[in-house]
Amino acid sequence: EFRTIEALVQLLNNQPEEVLVNVVGALAECAKVPDNRVTIRKAGGISPLVNLLTGTNQALLVNTCQALRQLAEDLENMG
Repeated sequence: EFRTIEALVQLLNNQPEEVLVNVVGALAECAKVPDNRVTIRKAGGISPLVNLLTGTNQALLVNTCQALRQLAEDLENMG
């Protein structure tokens, strides 16, 4: 209704690491709900999350891995 997930996905680009840690953490929490995983995929959120795995910020890496783990629960997201 509020398009929160879409807004969070948009924030995955060109943001300081401090912002990304919180955005990715929020997406990881959202991804616990199956319908939200579909929304994240449709909003184009998987590719930017995978790209964040090349960083060195430990908190960001932890949150990114948690988000991707949740997203991997849906086989459609693995394609």
